[in-house]
Amino acid sequence: MNKINRDGTPRVLGNLSYRVFKKINKLRINLLKERARYCKKHAAGNIKLGNYRIDYLDFKSLVSQWDYIFGYEKYFFESNNISPRVLDCGANIGIFSLYCKMLYPGARITAIEADPKITEVLRKNLSVNGFDDIEVLNKAVWVKDGRVEFCEEGSDAGSLYSVVMDDSMPKINIDSMRLSDILAAQKIDLLKLDIEGAERDVLYDCSDHLSNVDKIIIDLHEFSLPQKNTADVISLLRQKDFVCNIDDIYYYHERFARYRVNNPFYKPAIPCYCFAVRAWRMR
Repeated sequence: MNKINRDGTPRVLGNLSYRVFKKINKLRINLLKERARYCKKHAAGNIKLGNYRIDYLDFKSLVSQWDYIFGYEKYFFESNNISPRVLDCGANIGIFSLYCKMLYPGARITAIEADPKITEVLRKNLSVNGFDDIEVLNKAVWVKDGRVEFCEEGSDAGSLYSVVMDDSMPKINIDSMRLSDILAAQKIDLLKLDIEGAERDVLYDCSDHLSNVDKIIIDLHEFSLPQKNTADVISLLRQKDFVCNIDDIYYYHERFARYRVNNPFYKPAIPCYCFAVRAWRMR
């Protein structure tokens, strides 16, 4: 299947409008990165990016997301369905949901975000850009419905306390939802998971219903030194007949300095990191 342009038409190699868009977007991102160098953490505001009006709570985080999603197009996916069913778990301020609507205007998206303050911005960004058809849920994706303790970071790193055990961040109680119940009830074209360390537990709880999912994009986080999630997640996906690709590793530093260990190969290291897992079914 051909890749698609922003207007939903097939993207043809050498397409002039697409090449122009990419060049302009690259220049825009370079300017944003330069501006971000001088911004403090949690610098909030709003900005016009291309055809979008975006509110944000942390400019540095916005630039990073925009570069990754709209610049490098790391979340691009092909679908034979012109109205793919998409779950955006860990939606943050909505950048991926906007990108998904750009690829597939008819996409049926549920955007799920745990942090109440970020959810307010998410709702505004989707509404002001004309996407009131995207369902927004202010809940933590978890293994059961109920209430959970949430570490409120304020930009893009809020986590369940039971996952990170981080006492340096303020904690609040929020609603949680069992993802497995959604997967059991319907077919999902794309499941996007960016849930800050809860991926392993959630995926294992969903294991009986992963047959209803066609493609998965996971930001897989390793926060705990004693328990590593990578091998378990990849093993589960392979058992469920997914092909997996891994890239884009990012190492954490100061936030998890308590896990610093002696590394015999280089220097003391913090074995906490995040990387992208893309999984799909062979046809």
